[in-house]
Amino acid sequence: MHVNMEGAPTEEEVIAGCRRGKRWAQRALFERNYEAIYRVLLSQSGNPAEAEDLVQETFLRAFQSMAAFKSKAKVSTWLTRIALNAFYDVRRRQRTHRQLLKEQRSRSARAGTEYPGMATQNALEEELVRREKWTLLQRVLQALSDRDREVIVLCDLEEHSYAEVAAILDVAEGTVASRLSRARDHLRRAVEGRTDKSGKEPEAGSSNG
Repeated sequence: MHVNMEGAPTEEEVIAGCRRGKRWAQRALFERNYEAIYRVLLSQSGNPAEAEDLVQETFLRAFQSMAAFKSKAKVSTWLTRIALNAFYDVRRRQRTHRQLLKEQRSRSARAGTEYPGMATQNALEEELVRREKWTLLQRVLQALSDRDREVIVLCDLEEHSYAEVAAILDVAEGTVASRLSRARDHLRRAVEGRTDKSGKEPEAGSSNG
């Protein structure tokens, strides 16, 4: 029997079921944690389609490495760490791809030819830009570095404790506090900069001389 008195499996029973490869357990783990993981990934990525793909990748990795999960940890903390690792893996691959594309374009320009697929790549990038219509918070978050954004999302938006964030990021709690303070300062500057760009007059004494 894998249900508690209320008829729903406990977290311990779900984890045990996942370790045995039970579909009901995998479905329960996914349904209970999907929204929180998606929010973290969307805030990091800024792209709903990419965030959805990363959610799928996160749970696939989780199911494949369930034996490594330590029962003393919170499963949500463990899943968030997997999600952030998946996000950074994608970013590394994208940077490599962009660098290769840049090098190919440079070689094509020197040869006086256009790189095949360049127009398609440009059209895709333009379409992504057109589709990215976000709230002010999302736009400002995307102005931050990945590291600043992750600590803001985990602490201020998802409201994890310092201890939980330290476990997710594999750093000391004191490091979380210092990174959060620095990230909040960067966020404040980003908000102020966006406000100025929207038409606000600069304060007296702030002219360039």
